[in-house]
Amino acid sequence: MSVWEELSRTLRASAPYRALREGLGDVVRLPVPAAAWVGELLSRDLGRPLVVVVPREADALHWIESARLFGREEGVLYFPAPSLTPYQEAETSLLVRAQESVALDGILSGRVTTVVTTPRALFRRLPDAKAFAAAALTVRPGEDHSPEALTERLLRHGFRRTDLVYEVGDFAVRGGILDVFPPGEDAPVRLDFFGDTLESIRWFDPQSQRSEDTLDSVCLLPLFLFPGGVDDARDLALLLSEQAGGGDADWGPDAQDMLEALRNRGGFPGWENYLPLLASRTVSLLDLMKDPLLFAVDPPALEAEVTHHAERLQGDYASRLDHGRIAVPPEEMEQPAGWVSEALAGAGIRLRDLVMSGGGSRDGSAAADFGGTLTDLFHGQLPRFPQEVDVARARGERCILVTPPGHRQRMEELLEAREVRLGRGGVEIVSGELERGFRLPVAGVVVYGEQQLLPQAKLQRRPGRRNARFGPFLSGLRDLKVGDYVVHSDHGIGQFVALRSVGGDGNGAAALPPALRPAAESQALETEVMEIAYSSGKRLLLPLSRLDQVQKYSGIEGVAPRLDQLGGTSWNRTKARVKSGMRDMAGELLKLYAERQIAKAPAMLADSDLLHQFEAAFPYEESPDQLEAIATIREDLQRERPMDRLLCGDVGYGKTEVAMRAAFKAVDSGYQVAVLSPTTILADQHLETFRKRFSGFPITIEMISRFRSPQEVKDIKKRLAEGKVDILVGTHRLLSKDMQFPKLGLLIVDEEQRFGVAQKERLKQFK
Repeated sequence: MSVWEELSRTLRASAPYRALREGLGDVVRLPVPAAAWVGELLSRDLGRPLVVVVPREADALHWIESARLFGREEGVLYFPAPSLTPYQEAETSLLVRAQESVALDGILSGRVTTVVTTPRALFRRLPDAKAFAAAALTVRPGEDHSPEALTERLLRHGFRRTDLVYEVGDFAVRGGILDVFPPGEDAPVRLDFFGDTLESIRWFDPQSQRSEDTLDSVCLLPLFLFPGGVDDARDLALLLSEQAGGGDADWGPDAQDMLEALRNRGGFPGWENYLPLLASRTVSLLDLMKDPLLFAVDPPALEAEVTHHAERLQGDYASRLDHGRIAVPPEEMEQPAGWVSEALAGAGIRLRDLVMSGGGSRDGSAAADFGGTLTDLFHGQLPRFPQEVDVARARGERCILVTPPGHRQRMEELLEAREVRLGRGGVEIVSGELERGFRLPVAGVVVYGEQQLLPQAKLQRRPGRRNARFGPFLSGLRDLKVGDYVVHSDHGIGQFVALRSVGGDGNGAAALPPALRPAAESQALETEVMEIAYSSGKRLLLPLSRLDQVQKYSGIEGVAPRLDQLGGTSWNRTKARVKSGMRDMAGELLKLYAERQIAKAPAMLADSDLLHQFEAAFPYEESPDQLEAIATIREDLQRERPMDRLLCGDVGYGKTEVAMRAAFKAVDSGYQVAVLSPTTILADQHLETFRKRFSGFPITIEMISRFRSPQEVKDIKKRLAEGKVDILVGTHRLLSKDMQFPKLGLLIVDEEQRFGVAQKERLKQFK
C-alpha cells in the first residue's frame, strides 16, 4: 500500500470528511492542494465526475498538479477559456483551441473524470455530444478518403495550411502526402495516400521532417468547435444581416466590410466566435457531464470573476453599437451571467474560506472544518527545516517531502547532511510534483514540496531528441525570413528569396527564369525548392532534400554581408583565406598551450553547501553528458592549471546550465565572472536566464550592452571595479580596456566562433 493510500484511509475516517461525503456543503480551512486530495476521494466514493471551478488559471494548474500526485495520474484535465470576449476581433490561439477540443473529447468519451476550469469557461456555448462527434474523424490505413475532401474538412474545422508542419493545428499537402498535427497528439502525423486510399499513417519529426513509427489510426479532432467553412461564413453573413433588420443599411461601414469579408473572403479575424449562432443547439460545460459534482473554490472570488466578465461583455457590446460594428447581444453569444452565478451558488461543495474557521453553511449547518494550513517556505532558511520536522513528529504527524523523479538521491544527501532522519520515523520522500505543501491534522500529515526548500526545483522534462541529418540546419532556418542571408557550402553567401514549388502542373515553373521553364514543365512530379539570390541577380534553386548544404548567415550584428558571385571565385578565395588563417591560428594556439602548461592559476575552493543547494534547485533532470561536463569542469577549476574548455552541444542540451554551475563555483570561491556574448539580444537573454537561475542566492549579476544608458554603464563599471558585481554579462564591450575586473576568475564565451580577430586578441590578454 502506498503512502497516499494509507493516509487516504485516515482522511476518509475523519469526521469532517464523513460529514462532507454524507451531506456535502461548505468547507473551511482546506488549502487548495489538500482540497484536490479531498475532491478526488469524494469523486471516487460518490461515483460522480468532478468539476472544479477556481478563480484563476494558476489555481487550476496547482489543483491538477495535486490531483495527479494523490493517485489520479490520468483523467484530470484543464478546460481553458479564451482571455478575450467574443467581441474582440482577434483569432483565438491554436493551442487554446486544441486544449478545448481535447478536453471535450476526453469528457464525452468518459476518459476524463475531473475537469478543472475557471468561471469564464462556464460562459462558453459548446456543441452537444452528437455535433462534436460528427466533427471528429478517425482515419485508418486501408480506408478511402479523398485528399481534397480531407483538406476541405481540415480547413472547415479550423486547421491552418502551411508549407511545413511544426505546431498543433498545422497541415500541409504535397502530392499524395498530407502532414497534419491534430490536437491531442504529441507529434505530427503523415498520411500517405495512393489515389484515395490511405496506405499508411506515421509519426514524423517536425525538425527533420522524417517519418518514423507507423500508427493503426489517428483521430483528427476539430479546432473550431463549430464548423467554419466558406459556406458557413456565407450563412453567418446572412444570419447577421437578418438580425440587423434585413439589410446592410442598418449597419455602419465597418460592419458592412466585415459582412463582405464573410461573403467573399471566408471570414475576418475572430469571426469563429460567432459560429455558435448557426448551431441548432448549444450546451454548457456542465451539461456535457453526467451528474457532475461541482466544487467551487473561494465563492466570493468566483462571483467577482463572473461579474467582471459580464461587465466586459456589456461594455464591448455597447461599444460596438456606438461605433456601428456587428453587435450581437451577449446572451446570444454566451451563457447568461445569471445562469453562471446560479450554477456556482448551487455547487455541491463550496470551499468558502481557506484559513478561517467558524460560521455555518448555506443550510444553517456547521461547515466542515479540516483545520488545514499551508506549510512554510524555507528559502534561505534551510537550517530551520529539521526543527519543523521534529515539531511535526512530536505531534504524531507523518512528514512527507514531494520531490520530482530523479531528484530523490540529492535530496536524501542534502537532508542527511543536516542530520534529518529519513523514512517513517522522520521525513518520507515520495516522487511527484507539488509547488506548495500543507498540514492536514485530520489526516495526520504534514506535506512539503521540494520547491519550498529549494527555489526553482520543479522538474521540466525535455522531450526526447533524436539525431538527424537536418536537425542543426532546421534549428537555424526555422525563423528564416525573406531577405535573410544564408551560406551555401559550395556557392557562399546569398539572400533567401522564397520557398516555391516547381514542376507538376507547371504553375511553379512560370516564376522561373525562361531558360529553366521547359525543364521544370517536363517533370512529372512537383518539387519544393529554396530560391537563393546571388550577386548580379543570379538565382540558385536548391531542392529541400539538399537543405543540409545551407546555414543561416551569422556575422556582425547590424552589418549586411556582400553577396558572392554564383559560379564565381570569390567564395573559393574566402575559403582559402580562412584555411590559411586557421593554420596561423593553430600555430598560435600551440604556442599558447605550451605557455599555459607551465602557467599557474588560483585553485577554486571545494564544493560548498551553498553550491549543493544551487545544484539541487536545477529545474531539469541532468543528462549523462551534462553530468560528465560538470564533473570535468569542476576538477579543472580546483586545479592550479589554467582551464580552457570548449563545451559543445546542440540547442536545448543544457550548455548554459553547465556554464552557470561553473560561474557559481567561481563566485562562491571569491572570484568574479565575465560572460561574453556575440550579440546584444543574446546578452539580454543570458542576463534574464542567469538572474532567474541565481534568484534566492546572494550573487549580483549585471549586463553591459547598448541597452544600457551611459549613466548605467558608468555605475556598473564603478561597482565592478569595487568588486560589488559578481557576474557581468555583455557583448564585445566587455573587452574594452576600461573594464576593470579586480578579481576575474572565470571567462565564459558564448559562440566564440562569431568573434573577430581583434576581439580574440583581447581575449588572449584576458586569459
